Amino acid sequence: MKLSLCIHSHQPVGNFDFVLEKAYSDCYEPFLQLLEGHDRIRTGLHYSGPLLEWLEDAHPDFLDRLSTLCASGRVELLTSGYFEPVLVALDAAEAREQIAAFSNRIEGIGGKRPTGLWLTERVWEPSVPSLLHGTGVEYVVVDDSHVIAAGLEPTEVFRPCLTEDQGHPLRVLGSSMELRYSIPFREVRSVMDQLLEWDREGREMAFYGDDGEKFGVWPGTRELCYDRGWLDELFSALGASRELELRLPGESVREVRAVGPVYMPAMSYAEMGEWSLPCSRGRRLLELREHMGSLGIDPSVQGALASGGFWRNFLTRYPESNELHKLVSRASGPVAASASPSARLHLWRSQCNCAYWHGVFGGIYLPHLREALWKELYLAELDAHRELGDLPDLTEDDLDLDGRTEVRLLSASAAVTVRPEEGLCIGELALLCGAKGPVPLVPVLTRREESYHRDVGSAGHEEGVATIHSGMGSKEQSLEELIAFDDHRRFFLEEYLVADGGFDPSALRRAGRGLFPVFRTLPGNWSRTGGGDGGDPAFSASLDCPEGLTLAKSLGLHTRKDGLALTVDWEFRGPPGARIASELNLCLLTGSEPDRCIALGASDSVPVGLEGSGRCSRATVSDLWRGAVLTIELDREADMAHYPVESVNRSEGGYERVHQGFALVISEVLPKQGVLGMHALLTLTGAP
Repeated sequence: MKLSLCIHSHQPVGNFDFVLEKAYSDCYEPFLQLLEGHDRIRTGLHYSGPLLEWLEDAHPDFLDRLSTLCASGRVELLTSGYFEPVLVALDAAEAREQIAAFSNRIEGIGGKRPTGLWLTERVWEPSVPSLLHGTGVEYVVVDDSHVIAAGLEPTEVFRPCLTEDQGHPLRVLGSSMELRYSIPFREVRSVMDQLLEWDREGREMAFYGDDGEKFGVWPGTRELCYDRGWLDELFSALGASRELELRLPGESVREVRAVGPVYMPAMSYAEMGEWSLPCSRGRRLLELREHMGSLGIDPSVQGALASGGFWRNFLTRYPESNELHKLVSRASGPVAASASPSARLHLWRSQCNCAYWHGVFGGIYLPHLREALWKELYLAELDAHRELGDLPDLTEDDLDLDGRTEVRLLSASAAVTVRPEEGLCIGELALLCGAKGPVPLVPVLTRREESYHRDVGSAGHEEGVATIHSGMGSKEQSLEELIAFDDHRRFFLEEYLVADGGFDPSALRRAGRGLFPVFRTLPGNWSRTGGGDGGDPAFSASLDCPEGLTLAKSLGLHTRKDGLALTVDWEFRGPPGARIASELNLCLLTGSEPDRCIALGASDSVPVGLEGSGRCSRATVSDLWRGAVLTIELDREADMAHYPVESVNRSEGGYERVHQGFALVISEVLPKQGVLGMHALLTLTGAP
């Protein structure tokens, strides 16, 4: 039986250098060293663009060794989008451009033009064959559940499958779920027994394609694969086998007759089908699959019959992801028009998939990964618009395609998106003229329920090595007590009623804002003046609250060479004694460092990860690490409080607490007249 292997290694744009260095020493280097020492092992390899860039800079000898293996005929390198985007989430022409550029890069290392493509997160849509037409790609890697979902029997997926779209053919290799869950988590003898059983059954080939990080990065796998010799034992067993013939993936595609044509629905691997659904439906999907398992249905068939959602659902689950995705898509036009190579590279980096979604890894829950994509977007936009000479740029449109109008101002010094139909709040705020580059401050990730939250309280610390799709441990005790959910997005300058009349940062933090009725714009009752050739834009809106309060709110945006100034006017009307609040959510990446701090009035600065309160007319938020300062000045004293916004989420290392940002709440009680007016000046500049 022919056996083809394909190992995919990737690190996201924006990951910490020490994380990559550890992954290199624990995984990438020892894997390559073992591969070099087993001259009968032949495999496909895929290294993503972000990882290749890092390797070229930090360990250029690694790429030389890789080239040597390719020249010997033992390694086939696969292509992809350059910076590991989900291809179907891009404009088709832009996706082809990324593939062509990355194929050029791969050809320079491997000496041959790649014909295979590692499909990012195995996100398949029926249009993929047309998207890849003309790129030189002859086959892509998917999961076996993909082709089973097309109607094939499990025994038929042990060979390439042929599909097409609009007459453009494409072959697919379906990675065995059985092998994905066995390697490296079962004894080598068990893996070999399974392969030899398939050989005795007369199957012509088997294909295994999965993440390289499971050979050293995933918890416990460094010790298992290298210290205890699991991978060396597997390579030795495969090399010594007379029944198994190791073939490169491209060789198998050419030599083994394909089944087809088959037509696969839009889907990814089985686990993503669960993750991309709302958590209640994700749980039901797992229950359904468990029931199917009790009936003896093969796991890969379960994934095909009950595939769940697909990748684009994450753009619904996480509006912050959708907002970035749509702004990146819009930036493609100016970038293409500018013909700026640097703008194009920054735009491609902003399309790296990892921070757009969440599964078993942190993904969108990791602020440094989100920040990296926003920064790349801003760098792309600045390069492009400077080349075009059309800054500042003001756009009024449904920017995120949610059915509501947004207004975005992009200048050489700042970017801000106003959401007039959602309480005249701000969904995006960034300083672009800082000495250290763009500083994204908003959005802050809203805390949402995830299906695994019910398991956090019972999580312990597992011994041994298990697949990361099994039960997880917790990185600290009593994490379940920190779980809180927000019933609406965490915007900047969003007003609400503090329902219980109290004002305490701990209470605000625990409440998760779910108890607080929010002021929302009355339908069609907002206006804009200025902008474009008419000077700085200004907005006004009439808002109401379910508790019988009304708000007249005005917002002005004032561009400056050193940043941005915002003026805000509020006039609240309602029952005397009602406590109203305006909340400013900001992300400074961490809450524990002293150079990310807040000062209320004349008080000393404290890290934004702490709670605090006071009565004053001024607050100063300082991000001295990235180089940005926001000052808030009121025309009167008011109650102010701040508290950290923390999520409880999972990563490959277990359940963990992650600082998503902090909330500064400005609050006051309506006087006996039932009317309260307030004015604020907010100034965003670079740090001195």
